[in-house]
Amino acid sequence: MINRRKIIIALGAAALASPLSPLAQPAAKVWHVGFLHSESLARAGDRLEAFRAGMRELGYEEGVAALLSNIGNVHLNLFDYPKALECYDKALMIHEELGNKQGVAGILGNIGIVHGNLSEHAKALEYFEKSQAICNDHDSILLHPVNHGSF
Repeated sequence: MINRRKIIIALGAAALASPLSPLAQPAAKVWHVGFLHSESLARAGDRLEAFRAGMRELGYEEGVAALLSNIGNVHLNLFDYPKALECYDKALMIHEELGNKQGVAGILGNIGIVHGNLSEHAKALEYFEKSQAICNDHDSILLHPVNHGSF
């Protein structure tokens, strides 16, 4: 049986915690925008490119970089390495302009994967090392789980 003391303590703790919960919410609304499709990977690139153009018109530069990275991933999966590198290079420029070190590290890793798949292992290693250097230079724990994949 639950005694009276435990109920009073639980109610008191709940009363103390309840005014703090609104303070834990972000001050501004963070919008998450995504793109879903049910078509083949070959057709996704065109659709993503159109979506990316719309995002850029609305001023979402960092979102554009993420979309360019996703388009590059589609081309990577289709073994279209020149197109993948083109998308990754554009995304890299945007991340660098915005000072987004996490984005730069991730894109450098993706570029390394492309070069690895092209059997350009020295070049792949160069990009992986650049990515790792950025991760090591920053205190953010978010930088460290960069996935470089395998080839």
